[in-house]
Amino acid sequence: DVFYFTTFGGEALSLAATLATLEEMKEKNVPEYLATQGQKIKDGFNALREKHGMTDYITIGGYPCRSIVNFTEKAGDSLVLKTYLQQEMIKRGILWSSFHNMCFSHTDADVQFTLDAYDDIEMSMGWYYTFDECLSFPFTATAQLKKKDGSIETKRVKIVGLHSKEKDFTEKDFQLEMEHGSYVMPIEYSKLSKIEADEETMEMFEIWDFWVNKY
Repeated sequence: DVFYFTTFGGEALSLAATLATLEEMKEKNVPEYLATQGQKIKDGFNALREKHGMTDYITIGGYPCRSIVNFTEKAGDSLVLKTYLQQEMIKRGILWSSFHNMCFSHTDADVQFTLDAYDDIEMSMGWYYTFDECLSFPFTATAQLKKKDGSIETKRVKIVGLHSKEKDFTEKDFQLEMEHGSYVMPIEYSKLSKIEADEETMEMFEIWDFWVNKY
């Protein structure tokens, strides 16, 4: 004869809890609710991609109950960009790791809170990718420069690049790179005037100015 015994061999509480949970999920149709709320995330995210010109750079896939955000090859290093997005989402109160794991407690307010965070971040990234692709360097502009004694000097300068990165376009200003003697240093766009650049670059600045003044 063989006698087999385990410490919790006769424990039935977890089985009862499982049955009760399954009954609750069935009664409240939890899977349908998760799919509905998750689809709101996906639809809202795709609308933001369109709004901020990010369709070539970021995607959302998977089932509505557990969708995932990915970056395209055109966007750059996906691991670096996911790290950036995780950092920015946490700043806005969302613990993020590229997935949206929906649960029954997620309300419409939670969905909107998440989409508002994406809206802010994708706006900044959209400006960065647009400028990185459309601005042509070098060009010249008149700059307001602060001297060592605190006085302001006005002079023509050569702008040679874009200094701001993906996260830097949320404050309605951004930085370009300016030649200063043998150095290259950042300067805020708002400190420039009388810009002389090619047509596409000027058009981008006009769009930026319109957006800043409108919002």
